[in-house]
Amino acid sequence: MNRTRGYKHHPQLLRFREKRNPLAWINAYLFIVHAEATRRGYSFDRSKIGRRRASGKLIETAGQLAFEWEHLGRKLRRRNREASRRLAAEKSPTANPLFQIVPGGMRDWEKRTRESPLPTGEG
Repeated sequence: MNRTRGYKHHPQLLRFREKRNPLAWINAYLFIVHAEATRRGYSFDRSKIGRRRASGKLIETAGQLAFEWEHLGRKLRRRNREASRRLAAEKSPTANPLFQIVPGGMRDWEKRTRESPLPTGEG
């Protein structure tokens, strides 16, 4: 097993580690990511996604979703201007269907930097 090279200790993995069977939740998340990547014509190694998948929803806050949306926008402005323009044309982010978005701010485990203001996600 142990085929993952990066992001093993990324703070966002805490949302999965909080669950009873974290690997099943990660598999469920990646299964949806794989389906979207395939729909868009991207290459995604399906063999790294385990067979066991959790069912249900993960709770995430609107503030965390807003933070991740803004972070993606900053990265795309530096790396891919065309993708950045497409993202900017969208009014708001669409969460992975695994998540149920609830009111609230950015999660405590998220790094806060001067470049990353604290969105409230409410209002």
